Amino acid sequence: ARRALSTDLWRVRSAFKMVGFDSGDLLVTKGQSIAFHDSANVFVDCLFLEQAWRMVRNKKPDELTPEEVTFGQSAVDIYIGDFALGFEQEWCFILRERLRSVHLSLIKLLMDNAAHRDDWSRAARLAERLLVLDPLLEHAHRTFMQAHFLMGNRAVAIRQFQTCRDILDRELGVSPSSETVQMYRGLISLPVSEASVKDAGQADFSAKSVIPPSKVGPQKPLTDQLSMALGSLDAARSLVANVDRRLRNDSK
Repeated sequence: ARRALSTDLWRVRSAFKMVGFDSGDLLVTKGQSIAFHDSANVFVDCLFLEQAWRMVRNKKPDELTPEEVTFGQSAVDIYIGDFALGFEQEWCFILRERLRSVHLSLIKLLMDNAAHRDDWSRAARLAERLLVLDPLLEHAHRTFMQAHFLMGNRAVAIRQFQTCRDILDRELGVSPSSETVQMYRGLISLPVSEASVKDAGQADFSAKSVIPPSKVGPQKPLTDQLSMALGSLDAARSLVANVDRRLRNDSK
Protein backbone atom coordinates (compact mmCIF):
# COMPACT_ATOMS: atom_id res chain seq x y z
CA ALA A 1 0.00 0.00 0.00
CA ARG A 2 2.81 2.42 0.83
CA ARG A 3 4.56 1.64 -2.44
CA ALA A 4 1.32 2.22 -4.35
CA LEU A 5 0.81 5.52 -2.54
CA SER A 6 4.36 6.61 -3.29
CA THR A 7 3.89 5.76 -6.95
CA ASP A 8 0.64 7.75 -7.13
CA LEU A 9 2.21 10.77 -5.43
CA TRP A 10 5.15 10.65 -7.82
CA ARG A 11 2.75 10.63 -10.78
CA VAL A 12 0.72 13.50 -9.32
CA ARG A 13 3.83 15.60 -8.67
CA SER A 14 5.09 14.83 -12.18
CA ALA A 15 1.77 15.95 -13.63
CA PHE A 16 1.96 19.24 -11.71
CA LYS A 17 5.55 19.77 -12.83
CA MET A 18 4.60 19.27 -16.49
CA VAL A 19 2.25 22.27 -16.29
CA GLY A 20 4.67 24.46 -14.32
CA PHE A 21 3.49 24.02 -10.73
CA ASP A 22 5.50 23.13 -7.65
CA SER A 23 3.68 20.29 -5.91
CA GLY A 24 4.95 21.60 -2.58
CA ASP A 25 2.73 24.65 -3.01
CA LEU A 26 -0.30 22.59 -3.95
CA LEU A 27 -0.26 19.52 -1.72
CA VAL A 28 -0.51 19.50 2.07
CA THR A 29 0.64 16.48 4.09
CA LYS A 30 -0.66 16.27 7.64
CA GLY A 31 -0.27 13.14 9.68
CA GLN A 32 -1.46 10.34 7.45
CA SER A 33 -3.56 12.54 5.18
CA ILE A 34 -2.69 14.28 1.94
CA ALA A 35 -4.90 17.06 0.58
CA PHE A 36 -5.01 19.87 -1.95
CA HIS A 37 -3.99 23.22 -0.45
CA ASP A 38 -7.10 25.41 -0.10
CA SER A 39 -5.12 28.62 -0.56
CA ALA A 40 -3.24 27.48 -3.65
CA ASN A 41 -3.36 30.11 -6.40
CA VAL A 42 -4.95 27.83 -8.98
CA PHE A 43 -8.42 27.28 -10.41
CA VAL A 44 -9.82 23.77 -9.99
CA ASP A 45 -12.61 22.90 -12.38
CA CYS A 46 -14.02 20.01 -10.32
CA LEU A 47 -14.29 22.21 -7.21
CA PHE A 48 -16.07 24.87 -9.26
CA LEU A 49 -18.43 22.20 -10.61
CA GLU A 50 -19.26 20.96 -7.12
CA GLN A 51 -19.82 24.50 -5.90
CA ALA A 52 -22.31 25.14 -8.71
CA TRP A 53 -24.12 21.87 -8.00
CA ARG A 54 -24.43 22.62 -4.28
CA MET A 55 -26.17 25.89 -5.19
CA VAL A 56 -28.92 24.24 -7.23
CA ARG A 57 -29.14 20.55 -6.36
CA ASN A 58 -32.28 20.97 -4.24
CA LYS A 59 -34.07 23.16 -6.77
CA LYS A 60 -36.55 22.30 -9.48
CA PRO A 61 -35.85 23.48 -13.06
CA ASP A 62 -38.45 26.27 -12.84
CA GLU A 63 -36.93 27.58 -9.59
CA LEU A 64 -33.48 28.48 -10.96
CA THR A 65 -32.59 32.16 -11.04
CA PRO A 66 -30.82 33.67 -14.07
CA GLU A 67 -27.68 34.02 -11.94
CA GLU A 68 -27.76 30.32 -11.01
CA VAL A 69 -28.28 29.35 -14.63
CA THR A 70 -25.28 31.44 -15.69
CA PHE A 71 -23.11 30.04 -12.89
CA GLY A 72 -24.16 26.48 -13.65
CA GLN A 73 -23.57 26.91 -17.38
CA SER A 74 -20.06 28.21 -16.69
CA ALA A 75 -19.34 25.18 -14.51
CA VAL A 76 -20.44 22.63 -17.10
CA ASP A 77 -18.58 24.49 -19.87
CA ILE A 78 -15.35 24.51 -17.89
CA TYR A 79 -15.54 20.85 -16.87
CA ILE A 80 -14.52 19.45 -20.24
CA GLY A 81 -13.22 16.01 -19.30
CA ASP A 82 -13.39 13.26 -16.69
CA PHE A 83 -11.37 13.66 -13.51
CA ALA A 84 -7.73 12.45 -13.54
CA LEU A 85 -7.77 10.58 -16.83
CA GLY A 86 -4.84 8.20 -16.99
CA PHE A 87 -5.03 7.39 -13.28
CA GLU A 88 -6.85 4.08 -12.89
CA GLN A 89 -6.47 3.58 -9.15
CA GLU A 90 -9.58 2.99 -7.07
CA TRP A 91 -9.58 6.41 -5.41
CA CYS A 92 -9.50 8.08 -8.83
CA PHE A 93 -12.29 5.90 -10.19
CA ILE A 94 -14.61 6.64 -7.25
CA LEU A 95 -14.09 10.40 -7.46
CA ARG A 96 -14.26 10.37 -11.25
CA GLU A 97 -17.64 8.65 -11.24
CA ARG A 98 -19.04 10.97 -8.57
CA LEU A 99 -17.98 14.07 -10.50
CA ARG A 100 -19.32 12.58 -13.71
CA SER A 101 -22.69 12.08 -12.01
CA VAL A 102 -22.66 15.69 -10.77
CA HIS A 103 -21.75 16.93 -14.25
CA LEU A 104 -24.59 15.00 -15.90
CA SER A 105 -27.10 16.05 -13.24
CA LEU A 106 -26.21 19.73 -13.62
CA ILE A 107 -26.50 19.62 -17.42
CA LYS A 108 -29.88 17.86 -17.12
CA LEU A 109 -31.15 20.49 -14.68
CA LEU A 110 -30.05 23.30 -17.01
CA MET A 111 -31.64 21.50 -19.97
CA ASP A 112 -34.95 21.14 -18.15
CA ASN A 113 -34.77 24.80 -17.13
CA ALA A 114 -34.26 25.82 -20.76
CA ALA A 115 -37.25 23.72 -21.81
CA HIS A 116 -39.36 25.24 -19.04
CA ARG A 117 -38.49 28.71 -20.33
CA ASP A 118 -39.22 27.69 -23.95
CA ASP A 119 -35.57 28.35 -24.82
CA TRP A 120 -35.53 25.43 -27.23
CA SER A 121 -32.25 26.28 -28.91
CA ARG A 122 -30.41 26.10 -25.57
CA ALA A 123 -32.38 23.00 -24.57
CA ALA A 124 -31.31 21.26 -27.79
CA ARG A 125 -27.65 22.13 -27.23
CA LEU A 126 -27.70 20.84 -23.67
CA ALA A 127 -29.55 17.68 -24.69
CA GLU A 128 -26.95 17.04 -27.38
CA ARG A 129 -24.19 17.54 -24.83
CA LEU A 130 -25.84 15.07 -22.45
CA LEU A 131 -26.11 12.50 -25.21
CA VAL A 132 -22.42 12.82 -26.05
CA LEU A 133 -21.65 11.97 -22.41
CA ASP A 134 -24.33 9.29 -22.04
CA PRO A 135 -26.19 8.28 -25.22
CA LEU A 136 -28.55 6.01 -23.23
CA LEU A 137 -30.43 8.90 -21.57
CA GLU A 138 -33.90 8.70 -23.09
CA HIS A 139 -35.00 11.91 -21.38
CA ALA A 140 -32.29 13.78 -23.28
CA HIS A 141 -33.35 12.13 -26.55
CA ARG A 142 -36.94 13.26 -25.96
CA THR A 143 -35.91 16.82 -25.11
CA PHE A 144 -33.77 16.96 -28.25
CA MET A 145 -36.72 15.71 -30.32
CA GLN A 146 -39.15 18.13 -28.70
CA ALA A 147 -36.80 21.10 -29.07
CA HIS A 148 -36.15 20.54 -32.77
CA PHE A 149 -39.81 19.89 -33.48
CA LEU A 150 -40.77 23.18 -31.86
CA MET A 151 -38.05 24.98 -33.83
CA GLY A 152 -39.52 23.60 -37.05
CA ASN A 153 -36.95 20.83 -37.56
CA ARG A 154 -39.29 17.85 -37.58
CA ALA A 155 -36.96 15.73 -39.75
CA VAL A 156 -34.17 16.16 -37.20
CA ALA A 157 -36.55 15.19 -34.39
CA ILE A 158 -37.65 12.05 -36.23
CA ARG A 159 -34.07 11.02 -37.00
CA GLN A 160 -33.25 11.41 -33.32
CA PHE A 161 -35.85 8.80 -32.42
CA GLN A 162 -34.24 6.42 -34.88
CA THR A 163 -30.84 7.12 -33.32
CA CYS A 164 -32.28 6.55 -29.84
CA ARG A 165 -33.89 3.27 -30.91
CA ASP A 166 -30.69 1.99 -32.53
CA ILE A 167 -28.50 2.87 -29.54
CA LEU A 168 -30.81 1.24 -27.01
CA ASP A 169 -31.07 -1.90 -29.12
CA ARG A 170 -27.33 -2.12 -29.71
CA GLU A 171 -26.19 -1.35 -26.15
CA LEU A 172 -28.98 -2.80 -24.02
CA GLY A 173 -31.09 -4.94 -26.31
CA VAL A 174 -34.24 -2.99 -25.40
CA SER A 175 -36.73 -0.77 -27.19
CA PRO A 176 -37.48 2.89 -26.39
CA SER A 177 -39.96 3.53 -23.59
CA SER A 178 -43.65 4.05 -24.31
CA GLU A 179 -43.24 7.78 -23.65
CA THR A 180 -40.54 8.09 -26.31
CA VAL A 181 -42.55 6.02 -28.79
CA GLN A 182 -45.64 8.13 -28.12
CA MET A 183 -43.69 11.29 -28.86
CA TYR A 184 -42.34 9.81 -32.10
CA ARG A 185 -45.81 8.81 -33.27
CA GLY A 186 -47.01 12.31 -32.60
CA LEU A 187 -44.12 13.80 -34.57
CA ILE A 188 -44.87 11.76 -37.67
CA SER A 189 -48.63 12.32 -37.47
CA LEU A 190 -48.83 16.05 -36.75
CA PRO A 191 -47.96 18.21 -39.80
CA VAL A 192 -45.72 21.16 -39.10
CA SER A 193 -44.43 23.95 -41.30
CA GLU A 194 -41.10 25.57 -40.79
CA ALA A 195 -41.08 27.68 -37.63
CA SER A 196 -39.91 31.28 -37.65
CA VAL A 197 -36.97 31.97 -35.37
CA LYS A 198 -36.86 35.27 -33.55
CA ASP A 199 -33.22 34.96 -32.53
CA ALA A 200 -30.61 32.32 -31.88
CA GLY A 201 -31.95 31.54 -28.44
CA GLN A 202 -35.73 31.73 -28.74
CA ALA A 203 -38.21 30.40 -31.26
CA ASP A 204 -41.37 32.36 -32.09
CA PHE A 205 -44.28 30.10 -33.02
CA SER A 206 -47.57 30.94 -34.64
CA ALA A 207 -50.56 28.60 -34.78
CA LYS A 208 -49.73 27.85 -38.43
CA SER A 209 -46.20 26.79 -37.54
CA VAL A 210 -47.51 24.08 -35.22
CA ILE A 211 -50.65 22.81 -36.99
CA PRO A 212 -52.05 23.34 -40.49
CA PRO A 213 -54.60 26.19 -40.90
CA SER A 214 -57.46 23.73 -41.37
CA LYS A 215 -56.84 22.31 -37.93
CA VAL A 216 -57.14 25.59 -36.03
CA GLY A 217 -60.40 25.36 -34.15
CA PRO A 218 -61.74 23.66 -31.06
CA GLN A 219 -59.39 23.64 -28.10
CA LYS A 220 -59.82 19.98 -27.11
CA PRO A 221 -58.67 18.38 -30.41
CA LEU A 222 -55.67 20.72 -30.40
CA THR A 223 -54.76 19.64 -26.89
CA ASP A 224 -55.09 15.98 -27.83
CA GLN A 225 -52.81 16.36 -30.86
CA LEU A 226 -50.17 18.29 -29.00
CA SER A 227 -50.20 15.86 -26.11
CA MET A 228 -49.45 13.05 -28.54
CA ALA A 229 -46.80 15.07 -30.37
CA LEU A 230 -44.88 16.18 -27.31
CA GLY A 231 -45.29 13.08 -25.23
CA SER A 232 -46.26 14.83 -21.99
CA LEU A 233 -49.33 16.69 -20.83
CA ASP A 234 -47.34 19.52 -19.27
CA ALA A 235 -45.50 20.22 -22.52
CA ALA A 236 -48.75 20.06 -24.44
CA ARG A 237 -50.45 22.53 -22.12
CA SER A 238 -47.51 24.92 -22.44
CA LEU A 239 -47.64 24.84 -26.22
CA VAL A 240 -51.44 25.21 -26.22
CA ALA A 241 -51.04 28.34 -24.11
CA ASN A 242 -48.50 29.73 -26.59
CA VAL A 243 -50.81 29.02 -29.52
CA ASP A 244 -53.82 30.49 -27.72
CA ARG A 245 -51.86 33.63 -26.83
CA ARG A 246 -50.74 34.09 -30.44
CA LEU A 247 -54.30 33.61 -31.71
CA ARG A 248 -55.56 36.27 -29.33
CA ASN A 249 -52.80 38.64 -30.40
CA ASP A 250 -53.55 38.05 -34.08
CA SER A 251 -57.24 38.78 -33.55
CA LYS A 252 -56.58 42.22 -32.07
